[in-house]
Amino acid sequence: MDITNREKNQELENLYKKNEKEFLIEWESAFQQQPPCCLNLFGIVDEARYADILFIGKETNGWGNEYYQKEDRFLPWLDRLSDKEDRARGMQIWYNVGRWAMYIQNPQMDKDELLTKKGAALFGLKYIAFTNINKVRGLNQSGKEYEILKNSCIAKRTLCREIHILDPKVIVLCGIKKEYISSMVGENVRIIEMPHPSARMKKRDMLDILERQLRGGE
Repeated sequence: MDITNREKNQELENLYKKNEKEFLIEWESAFQQQPPCCLNLFGIVDEARYADILFIGKETNGWGNEYYQKEDRFLPWLDRLSDKEDRARGMQIWYNVGRWAMYIQNPQMDKDELLTKKGAALFGLKYIAFTNINKVRGLNQSGKEYEILKNSCIAKRTLCREIHILDPKVIVLCGIKKEYISSMVGENVRIIEMPHPSARMKKRDMLDILERQLRGGE
């Protein structure tokens, strides 16, 4: 029996609670900081529109303890963002992610038209699930702390289970190499290796990279 998208999100939340203590210990060791009270929350952005597309990023740039304390975590924020821009946070990342998701959904889209979309591109977030390897928060730039955490058993084990729960048809890696997840996915999952969506690269060049991979090129 297939589980619903709501059930998938609940399974993910249960997973984070189960792995929370071990993950926070590993995070504190890597970052040499006092951790927040819990892990951040990731998963399917819009349970009614999820199109079996999973985006995997590295880590959030910040996410202060106050957000954890009031339980305003990443997933509900991303859900709100899919309906309305949030000028308080770096939006270029999410314009790009939204465009990529829309293009994966419909590779026949006019790329010139798609590239003009900003706020309208955020609707593409509704098609995806999103997670980070670092389930807490990072620094201004991913460095040795992230690398230590990334290679920990708990980070790999958690991500592997997330992929199993979400059962995506397409995985988009944001600044991450395919080798990192190669043992976590089945043969029928399409893996797309993209630059980080905030990379200093023209948005057309990013979309061209996506198009080549969707068409089977390198």
